[in-house]
Amino acid sequence: MKKPGTEIIVFSILAIAFIFVSIFFWITYSNEKITERESKDVSTSLAILRNVENIFTDAQHLEIGYTTFIITGKESSLEPFNMALQKSAQDMAGLQDASSKDSVRKADAKQLCNLFTEQILFGKNVVQTRRTKGMNAAIRMAIGENGKQLPDEIHRLTGKIEERERPVLRSENASQPERAGKTMLHFIILTIVFSIFLVAGFIFIGKDLAKNKLLGNQLIQLNRNLSEQVRIKTLEATEVFNRVSDAIIALDHHWCYTYINKKAGLFSNKPVEELIGKNIWVVFPEIVNHEFHKACIQAMESQQYISIEDYYSSQDRWFTNHIYPSSRGLTIYFNDITERKKEDDRLKKNEEKFRALIEHSNDAISIVNEKGEIVYRSPAAEKITGFTLEEVAGKKSIDFVHPDDRENVLEFYRDMEKEPGCSRKKEHRLLHKDG
Repeated sequence: MKKPGTEIIVFSILAIAFIFVSIFFWITYSNEKITERESKDVSTSLAILRNVENIFTDAQHLEIGYTTFIITGKESSLEPFNMALQKSAQDMAGLQDASSKDSVRKADAKQLCNLFTEQILFGKNVVQTRRTKGMNAAIRMAIGENGKQLPDEIHRLTGKIEERERPVLRSENASQPERAGKTMLHFIILTIVFSIFLVAGFIFIGKDLAKNKLLGNQLIQLNRNLSEQVRIKTLEATEVFNRVSDAIIALDHHWCYTYINKKAGLFSNKPVEELIGKNIWVVFPEIVNHEFHKACIQAMESQQYISIEDYYSSQDRWFTNHIYPSSRGLTIYFNDITERKKEDDRLKKNEEKFRALIEHSNDAISIVNEKGEIVYRSPAAEKITGFTLEEVAGKKSIDFVHPDDRENVLEFYRDMEKEPGCSRKKEHRLLHKDG
C-alpha cells in the first residue's frame, strides 16, 4: 500500500491548520461581536438608569419643594422645586433618547415622562393654590388622590425600569470571566495542536481580554460616578431641609428614624447620629399614648394628613405637628408654639378683663367696624337709648345720632380717621327708642 506523499501530508496539515485557524478566528470574531453588542447594551442600560435616577430625584425635589412651601409659605422653600424644574427637560430628553431603539423601553420612558410632567403641573398648581388660597386649600390638594398617586406611580415605574436594566449589568459582569475562560481554553487546544499559531492566538486573546478589562473599568467608573451623584444630591436635599425653619423628621413603617434635620435634633436634646435607625417610641417612651402618638398611628393607618397642637408637660412646651403619610412612612413637620400659646392666654385674659369693665360700666359704650356699623353695644348703652344690641347690630351708628347733629358728628369722624390712635371727645345728641 502506497503511503501518502509528502505533498499530500503537507496539504492535509495545511488543510487541518486552516480549519483550526478558521475556527480560532471565528471564535475570536464571535467574542468580539458579543462584547461589542453587550457593551452597547450596557451603555444603553447605564444611560437609562442614570436618567431614571435623575427623574426620580427631580420628582422627590418637586415634592419636597411644594410640601415645604405649603407649611412655611416662604418663596425660599421652593429652591429644590425650581431646581428640579430646570433639570426636568434635560433628564426626560436623555431618557427618551437612550430608550428610542427598543419598543418596550420606549413605551416605559414615555409613560414615566408623562407621569413626571403631570407631577410638575400638579406641583405648580399646589404652589399657586398656596399663594392664592392659603395653606389649608394647598394641603387638601397635596394630600388628594393625585398628591399620593403620582409619586407612587413614578416610584413604581422607576422600580420596574431598574429591575429590568440592572440584570443587564450583572449579566455582563458575570459573562466576562466565562467568555474569557472559553477563549483561553480554545487557545490552549489550538496551541498544543499547532504551536505555529501560538503568537497569533495570544494576540487575539490579549485583544479580547483587553477589551473586557476596559469595559469592566468603564463599568466601575460609571458606578462610582452614579454613587457620587447620589451622594451630592442627598447632601443638597439635606442642606435645604436644614435651612427650613421648621423641625422635620421622617419615620419608616417600623417607626424608626430615617431623617432628622438640625432643628429637630435640638428639640430632642439627643445627637442626631444616635437617633437614625432607632424606634421613636423606644427612644421617647413618655409620649406613648400621647395625642401625638395617637395622631401618628391614625395618619399611618388612614394615609390622611393630620395636624395637631399638643402640650408636653415634661418640657412645659406646646408644639404644632403637621403629619404627612406616604407609602414609605411618615414625614412630620413640627415647631415650638409655646410663646404663641402664652400670648394667646394673655390676650384672652385681657379680653375677659376688658369685657368685664365694659359690662359693668355706667357709660354707654359702642364698638363699630371700619364701615361705621355697630358690632357691639354695652348694657349701659341699651339702658340710655332703649335700643338693644340685636336691634342696632349691623346698622350705621350715625343713624342713631340726632338729625341736627349728624353733619358735625360725620366731620368729627373724618378728623379722627386722619389721626388714628388719638383719643377725642365730642358732645352730641342720640335718638331714643321712644323718640
